[in-house]
Amino acid sequence: MKTLFGSGINADSLFASMGNWAGTLYDQVDCSAFVWNVYQEAGLDYDYAQVGFTAGFQANTKFEEIDESELEDGDVALFPAAGHMGLYIMNPPVAGENLYGATNSAGVRYEKPGEWIDDDPAPDDEVQVKYYRWCPIV
Repeated sequence: MKTLFGSGINADSLFASMGNWAGTLYDQVDCSAFVWNVYQEAGLDYDYAQVGFTAGFQANTKFEEIDESELEDGDVALFPAAGHMGLYIMNPPVAGENLYGATNSAGVRYEKPGEWIDDDPAPDDEVQVKYYRWCPIV
């Protein structure tokens, strides 16, 4: 049984929760609420009021910033300039669609992380993608 982030949470519970949200429309859940709900349903608790927006998420003490080379299933990909976040998936159904999140155009779906860089009006050199992992020892 694979566990998540040293928390003892079964990875299957995270994937089951993610599947429960498939196709949910954006007017029912935005990207940050989606991440929070999936983590809650999997048994990983953090204060959504503190991190509902991407800037607050970066300051949350239950997550640690990690390098792209360290990514695992369920880590959070954060696009500060675009104001978007989603969950990273190692082996998505469609190659390259490693981000699972809520989008305003199609609701909860798999997406290519690069979509949030290409669609952002800021120059590419100003866009940063940051990755975060649940850190249960806080």
